Amino acid sequence: MMSDPIIGVLLAAGKSKRMGNNKLKLPLGEQTLGNITLKEAIKSSLDHLVVVTNKQDHLQWISPFLLSPLLRDKWTQQTCKSAIKGQAYSIKCGVKKAMQLQAKSIMILLADQPFISKDIINKLIERYLHNENAYFIAASFLNRIRPPILFSHQMFPILMQLEGDIGARYILGNEKWQEKGIIVPFEDPIPFLDVDTREDYEFAKNVWKSLKMTKC
Repeated sequence: MMSDPIIGVLLAAGKSKRMGNNKLKLPLGEQTLGNITLKEAIKSSLDHLVVVTNKQDHLQWISPFLLSPLLRDKWTQQTCKSAIKGQAYSIKCGVKKAMQLQAKSIMILLADQPFISKDIINKLIERYLHNENAYFIAASFLNRIRPPILFSHQMFPILMQLEGDIGARYILGNEKWQEKGIIVPFEDPIPFLDVDTREDYEFAKNVWKSLKMTKC
């Protein structure tokens, strides 16, 4: 691993309560929803990836290719026993593991955002590398901060103070931190779709089909 690594923390420990079953295992094209997100993160410029899962997860949503020795050294599974308490605990599990891996900065990503591309991840990383004094680099759409969000090491103690079922962007609601970071606006809403409900999933399938047809 490189010195001063930028490590991704992929949150994949959710209960999928509104979906009714593990949404990461749902098919999207020829892959699973979660596998698509994981693959894009692995293909990005992130130096390593910590995949935070709950203790019941046997990684059946991940393709054999991504589980192969060729790629297995690019990511680490981190089981989070307290994930059932809310997203904040998954974040803290991932941040703690990333700190053990000597992370200089951490990017928080959601496993249920299958349209987040490596290009978006890399754009945020590039902005950080040109602005390393920034406390965070965050994506936004319609003036609202959306994951993924990259946090510098100065923010690690703040992330470790999160409690309950809240995400990392909750921190950035505080004006104290907003002036210390950079918000990168995006115009396309599709990458920031997170699949929480059956309606979201049906919409995602239609988008996936249309994108594949466009590429043909």
